[in-house]
Amino acid sequence: MTDTDGFDRRRALAALGGMFLLPAAAADAAPALFMVFFDAGSAQVDNAVAVIAGQAAKKVQKKQRVTIAGYCDTAEKNADKLSLARAAVVVGAMVAAGVEPSVVMTVLGKGAAEPRVATGPNVDEPQNRRVEIVLE
Repeated sequence: MTDTDGFDRRRALAALGGMFLLPAAAADAAPALFMVFFDAGSAQVDNAVAVIAGQAAKKVQKKQRVTIAGYCDTAEKNADKLSLARAAVVVGAMVAAGVEPSVVMTVLGKGAAEPRVATGPNVDEPQNRRVEIVLE
């Protein structure tokens, strides 16, 4: 394959060997993030939760670090308990989707801390009612 200016890409790539594989490998090492959103005051598994948890479960590899953190918005009552309940139902959905029992998952309830969208107190913000699944 030669460009119009006479540059032969195949020969150039062959001369460089596997150098182009390094950036791709580095990109694979980056943590994968999946987010699941919930209705206000809810920790119920619906179809969207099951689908996203299933997608994350398919990406999990043995001995991989998996962190599942639940969050609430500032308007929700019992935010610490609710955020932990959200994380727990996502763990259940991932296990149901086939995550190996040998995979260690860290489960956190962050309450209204670390909002995705900064708000004041008692603000209903759908993007803050979430669970983040991080695969490292």
